[in-house]
Amino acid sequence: MIVKIPYSKDYHTCITEARERQAHHDAPILNDVPNLSKYEVIYIGPPVYWNNMPEEMVTVLKDIDFTGKVIRPFTTHEGSGLGNIPNQIKKYVEVLK
Repeated sequence: MIVKIPYSKDYHTCITEARERQAHHDAPILNDVPNLSKYEVIYIGPPVYWNNMPEEMVTVLKDIDFTGKVIRPFTTHEGSGLGNIPNQIKKYVEVLK
């Protein structure tokens, strides 16, 4: 996934940008998501941004058909565990409801 507007290399600016994207649900991406129809199990592994996944992941998940798929969430984090990410995945991946 390639973000349309890259994050700043400055840490504090990057933090501000990420929070703004989450607040406004504005994180367009440049590339299409690959066709996942041939896969039975889909691993979703975002980093944790303030207990949630990055807004770019939300952009991607909303456009994928997960019908009949097994979803395996995991995260990269510094001690916060999965945070709210399983609930977010359930929200955007309708087959888990």
